[in-house]
Amino acid sequence: MPVTRKQISILLATFVCTIAVYFVFDHFHSKRRINFHEQFYTQGYSFRNAQKIDDDFAKYKIGESLDLAKLRMTNGSELLSLTEGRLILLSVVNPDCIYCKLSQDIIDGIRNDLVDSNVGYYLVVFTPVPDEINLREYARSIGFSDVLTWENISRPPTLLISMPTPAHVLLDRNGTILKVWFNSSRDADVRKRMENQIVDDVHLISETYGAITQKGHPL
Repeated sequence: MPVTRKQISILLATFVCTIAVYFVFDHFHSKRRINFHEQFYTQGYSFRNAQKIDDDFAKYKIGESLDLAKLRMTNGSELLSLTEGRLILLSVVNPDCIYCKLSQDIIDGIRNDLVDSNVGYYLVVFTPVPDEINLREYARSIGFSDVLTWENISRPPTLLISMPTPAHVLLDRNGTILKVWFNSSRDADVRKRMENQIVDDVHLISETYGAITQKGHPL
């Protein structure tokens, strides 16, 4: 039985439609796969590389110690009596530091993220402060109820007094420095990137630290 022109046309049209449906499905399926992964994309900030090129930043090394027993709130309370968290994150500021005021959004973002974590977050001032500055009011202007300073009967180490601000320092309860972050920016997008990187680093270190201590390794 001879094949008619109409049958050939129908066959070709069916074939073309099948191919078209395949490519359309593959296009949207691939796009859906890409969109799924987009939610896990990250944009970080390499504090490590930024700090390696600055001698002032390079002075502050992981593994060194800070005497937490000498840190006091303005009401006299000792730092270690205020938190049961296994880790402590200090936001190091200076009332005269322009970039500390500019970095308010970084501080707010970190504080909000760490509310339910096992990391205590506190404001600290190591530099000498003029008598006319009310430190507690200054702390409240940044979103903290109080601020830590060095005890009155001794002087902070020179390395702390000269620490560039703003900075964040992560320590364990023994005062061992686990990570230091320096830097800020006039660009809000850059500051947001910095905030996200600090938060991610803190959570990673906290989880790792918790896992190690639960295994009974001394820290």
